[in-house]
Amino acid sequence: MKRSPGRLLSISLAMLGGVLLAAPMNGCNVVGGLYAVAHGPPKIPAVYEPDRTRTTVILIDDLNNILPRRSLRDRMGSTAEEVMLRNRVIAEGNLISSVSARRVVSGEQSTSRMSAVDIAREVGAEVVIHVTMRAWTLQTEPGMISPAAVAEVKVIDAVRNVRIWPPTDEGFPLMIRVPRSTTEDVGTSLADRMRIEEQLADRAGLQLAQMFFQHERERLSEQMRQ
Repeated sequence: MKRSPGRLLSISLAMLGGVLLAAPMNGCNVVGGLYAVAHGPPKIPAVYEPDRTRTTVILIDDLNNILPRRSLRDRMGSTAEEVMLRNRVIAEGNLISSVSARRVVSGEQSTSRMSAVDIAREVGAEVVIHVTMRAWTLQTEPGMISPAAVAEVKVIDAVRNVRIWPPTDEGFPLMIRVPRSTTEDVGTSLADRMRIEEQLADRAGLQLAQMFFQHERERLSEQMRQ
């Protein structure tokens, strides 16, 4: 039975919420979401294939300041762009830097926030991949490092101001986890925490990009090396 993105998000709230809330960390807001496949065929199909000929921008939206650093938005967006260009999801020259979109957002006032469509138009994009951050944590188990994040993804036509995908009102739920080869204690070093945050941002960018093209499923041995 095919489930809607909203139904998937509700299910993941129940599944993920208990795990993340069991070990809260300062500054980590936790909501549910789901885009993870544990078993299946060697290749994972795209959940949506965008029009590669249209100018496109990725907007990483963090209105609730869930991410601990603004630079992580740029890192997530840049990683997604690199993967999408390498796999020809969007034609060369048609992918506008997400940093441009973030700069537009950084200049807005809290009382007059711009819409994703307005931001896309501001940077000259026809399509915006709108990513709303819902959760970010380095710890899902007490005393152990297990980075995870949750986001919702929408693709919007900025020219016509209409949703392209998904067809429902809710965004498509994306759940990000960084595979760990060993159990690590949560360190107190700021440098260690920043390094792990960057790993999570890189992983988020990779999984975001992989939504839009067929890709090889990671082997367990590949996950364990990360």
